[in-house]
Amino acid sequence: MHIKALPVLLLVVASPALHAACLLGDYSVASEFKRSEAVVTGVVMAARVVQDAQHSWPFLGIAYTVQVQHTYRGKPQNNVVVFSENNSGRFPMELGSSYVLFLYKAGPHLEANYCGNSGPVADKQKVLVALQGLASRR
Repeated sequence: MHIKALPVLLLVVASPALHAACLLGDYSVASEFKRSEAVVTGVVMAARVVQDAQHSWPFLGIAYTVQVQHTYRGKPQNNVVVFSENNSGRFPMELGSSYVLFLYKAGPHLEANYCGNSGPVADKQKVLVALQGLASRR
C-alpha cells in the first residue's frame, strides 16, 4: 500500500504551486482586485538581486522594475518596483515580458501573490476580460 502512494507523494512534494503558502480562501479576480493596492499590466524592464546586509547567501529576493502599461486599480507611478521574496511564494518574472500584476503592500514593498491571478499577459486573457469589467464599474 505504501509503494502505491509514493508516486502521488512525489508529485505533491515536487509541485511548485504546493510549496507556496496560499492562505486566503478566495482568489477570484474580483476578490483579489478588491484586496490589491494596485492592479496593472506592465513590462519588466530591470531586475536587481537584493542581498541581506549581514549575509551574502541566501539573497533576500529580487526587485523588478516594471514599466506600467495600463492601470486597472490604484495610482501607481509609470514605473513600479515589485519585490519577489526568496521563499516558496516567490513570483519570478522575465526581463522584457509583460505581466498582469495584482500588487499588495508587504512592509515597504509591493509584491504579487504567487497564488493569485498575476502572471504573464499571454496566459491571462480571461483575467484581463474580468479586469475590464471590474475597472469599468469604478
